[in-house]
Amino acid sequence: MATWYQHLVWLFLQGTYGKRLKRFYHIRVSGDLDEPGPPFIFLSNHAHKTDPFLLGAVIGYPVNYMANVEAVSFMKRLGGAMVGVYAKKKGQNDLAAVRATFDLIRHGHAVGIFAEGDRCWDGETEPIVKALPALIQKLRVPVRLARMKGNYLSWPRWAEFPRQGEIHIHFSTLRQAEYRSMAREELAARINTALYRNEVKDPELQCVSFQGTNLAEGVQYLIWICPNCNSHDSIYGRGDRMVCNVCGCGWTLDGNLRITPEAKGCVDLKGLFDWQNSEIASMIKGPEDIPLTVSEDVYIRRSSFGGMEEGCTGSLLLFPRNIEIVPDKGDRLILPVHEITSYVDNFNRYFQFYHKGDRYRIRFMGKNACKWIFFLRKLQNL
Repeated sequence: MATWYQHLVWLFLQGTYGKRLKRFYHIRVSGDLDEPGPPFIFLSNHAHKTDPFLLGAVIGYPVNYMANVEAVSFMKRLGGAMVGVYAKKKGQNDLAAVRATFDLIRHGHAVGIFAEGDRCWDGETEPIVKALPALIQKLRVPVRLARMKGNYLSWPRWAEFPRQGEIHIHFSTLRQAEYRSMAREELAARINTALYRNEVKDPELQCVSFQGTNLAEGVQYLIWICPNCNSHDSIYGRGDRMVCNVCGCGWTLDGNLRITPEAKGCVDLKGLFDWQNSEIASMIKGPEDIPLTVSEDVYIRRSSFGGMEEGCTGSLLLFPRNIEIVPDKGDRLILPVHEITSYVDNFNRYFQFYHKGDRYRIRFMGKNACKWIFFLRKLQNL
């Protein structure tokens, strides 16, 4: 059972913040509304920065969410603890988080997991974390599924400001008797299907008008190749305009992420993002001695088992086989791409990865960090 203070905080937030969220985002629910009693696993797709609170506004029982709390302020950590948030290291296996999950279920709690492992970048649901079906089958409790639609368009991961339209939450429940005899691949497919959506391309959401201000601000965190002149790291958002500071071309973005005029034959930001990924796929086939991408004037910090080392400013270069760290002062460091693990973007602030036990954290000073993740994914899947 949830703790008394968790119940109290949950009820308080439902009656205050939850009501405001339901009015502001026009939240509606559908599907199987017969919520199982705890213990159960609560799974949802993830796009909006306040998804736990959006869900909490319409569900009937406190849920303990597994979440990344690194780089979160002390007050937010304290608030999260009051509603049952427990820590999970982002982008890597975390045995402590797994043990905490088993303890919570054993003591009668409901556990919430965002099945993709992170917020999606482009509004299309990522496949669920590979280890999740095995965890579910070991826990042997009902699985409550919530597919959220409209939460991405209400506040895209890259955007600086929220928008108003509509959020639809569809509930379903997967009972233990249903999944007990399933192969893990079949269970994964069942969950992926239940949670999948592609918001920018969704015909129903195209009929909903999402409204807001400064709709393009932050777009440089998603789009970093100019669709007109192919310059890198030249895109920035100003008001509702996406502009290249090299060629001067610009496009207007609306709340449904449609772009005017078309760019590379794309009518919306999802199409432009897919075009950008196809450009990455082409680039990695090029010469091995030419950088695929470069990020200059970044702040680099490395921590190791021996303690924290001093940070430095410099440049980060990606080649098909290596990442090169070039500090403004000191020696160049070469790290093989195939040895890079657990790479993540954290809150649009920095890119983080591990190499042989050392953690590297690169702060981009407002520039694009996610391009490194998409490059590495393609390079490591060759």
